[in-house]
Amino acid sequence: MKYLHTLILIFLSVFAFNLSATSVFLSGESISAVRAPGTSYRSYLAPSLQKAEDDSVVVRAEVFSEKELLDVLSKMDFEEKKDQELLDAYQWVRDFRFFQTEQQPYFLRRISWQYPDDGCFTRAEMAINQLFDHGFQGLKKIFVFGDLEAFSGNAPTGVVTWWFHVAPLVKSEGKYYVLDPAISPSKILSLQAWLQSMKQDFGTAEIAVCDSHTYGPQSSCGHPKPLTAGTLNSHQESFLLKEWFRAEDLGRDPFVVLGEQPPWGAVSFRQEYNKR
Repeated sequence: MKYLHTLILIFLSVFAFNLSATSVFLSGESISAVRAPGTSYRSYLAPSLQKAEDDSVVVRAEVFSEKELLDVLSKMDFEEKKDQELLDAYQWVRDFRFFQTEQQPYFLRRISWQYPDDGCFTRAEMAINQLFDHGFQGLKKIFVFGDLEAFSGNAPTGVVTWWFHVAPLVKSEGKYYVLDPAISPSKILSLQAWLQSMKQDFGTAEIAVCDSHTYGPQSSCGHPKPLTAGTLNSHQESFLLKEWFRAEDLGRDPFVVLGEQPPWGAVSFRQEYNKR
């Protein structure tokens, strides 16, 4: 039966998706974080800047020292959480299976953490929505621009390269953390550790901290237009299909690793957290 399901997915993908393309579209503009290896991020940044408005993420991004960025963050409206609350929420966002795809509505999917190549903007928005649903307020998104390179066991070469990346930024017990299971599925990363995981650091990366619902590089950083649920779901579904085929390419059983036994460990706490 599993093989039949896979054949159905292949058939549908031929007609519905171009699996070699990674970009999705928003208001007629394509969005993709992919950077070709050996290509400078500025090759992608320059055309994006030409189309950007004054409050766009790409315009607002700048290089900060650690002290400068912490000073900026201190003036923002974060809701501070306890470390255990943050850990519980992180595990929930990472593991919760809730999304119904058109191809397999009976097999619920989690956010596409196992397809790191692209779609960080969709993952971040989905994660923000999940956090809001579980009582988190005062969240932000952090965007970073640069020659980003991250190690990943979910990539065929073990490495993914981006020209930008985005994830939710939260505050817990006086410190700032980034929730990004695509990069670090086993633990929450400090802000600096997150940058370093992409071979960046304070003083080198271009950074913008924006509204929790800012979506892509050309979106308004401070006053983004609401993204419709239909658009977000469409974007996520395209990356979920790529995630399915990625699991197969890596010799994994998608029903297992995209089900209750992801690479970071079996899911066991989900129902308990759902009752809170």
